[in-house]
Amino acid sequence: MGWLKRSAAHTKKETTPTGPLPANAGDMPVEGGLSESAAGVEAVVRTPSPVPILQPNRNESAVLEPILTVSGVERSFQVGGQQLHVLKGIDMELQPNRLVMLRGRSGSGKTTLLNMIGGLDQPNRGEIFFLGHPFHQWNDDKRTQVRRKRIGFIFQSFALMPLLSAWENVELALRMAGVPRSEWKPRVQHCLELVGLSKRMHHRPFELSGGEQQRVAIAKAIAHRPTLLLADEPTAELDSQMGAQVMAVFREIIDTEQVTICMTTHDPTILEVADHVYQMVDGKFITT
Repeated sequence: MGWLKRSAAHTKKETTPTGPLPANAGDMPVEGGLSESAAGVEAVVRTPSPVPILQPNRNESAVLEPILTVSGVERSFQVGGQQLHVLKGIDMELQPNRLVMLRGRSGSGKTTLLNMIGGLDQPNRGEIFFLGHPFHQWNDDKRTQVRRKRIGFIFQSFALMPLLSAWENVELALRMAGVPRSEWKPRVQHCLELVGLSKRMHHRPFELSGGEQQRVAIAKAIAHRPTLLLADEPTAELDSQMGAQVMAVFREIIDTEQVTICMTTHDPTILEVADHVYQMVDGKFITT
């Protein structure tokens, strides 16, 4: 199957030089942040304010401009009457069609940063531009609409609807994104075949292995053709073999779907698959 053919030996790993190792901070959960409840069913149907047309679109993969830039982002939380500084001046770029990893221990700030990139939270200071638009200045309605149409999310707990089959879970993502019904069947079939589940399409999550459930979650996340795919510890609940299969799927969909993937991890065994690795310690990027 094509999703296993790409070898990690053909990818390039980089690290990001930054300043000296900073002092203590921790990663705090963000209300409404990257969690299973945000998983794919932002289920309340609202009439949002109009969202600007975002350019460049996903077919313009030759454009060398970054799809997302983060500049001087800081985030702090009020804890016990004191400010806990979680992100301390983050600068980064996400280039088109790349696999980027945020590596760090629990509490390093990587999930909080992923929340910022996905528009699930906003920084106290700094700027985030998504396809040239000021994501950090938009209201909740605008960011929600962009997430539904241009950003996909993958969670370590899979976040699938337990009573729906793999096919129905992926179809639900298309329904929520407002994709015309006539496009559902070919798109669902394509996404499930792409992740190697052509023979398991009509199984429910409890009938699938952990690796298969994660692949359903990936198919669901890419169904609406996002520009950016965000994955929070997608291999944390998998053994090494299943984790390697998931990473092979990631490489395949980058090539096939022309999508950029940004994921968090603390697993050193999968770093070779990445195009770029940001090492996080105490809310900052460091040199490794």
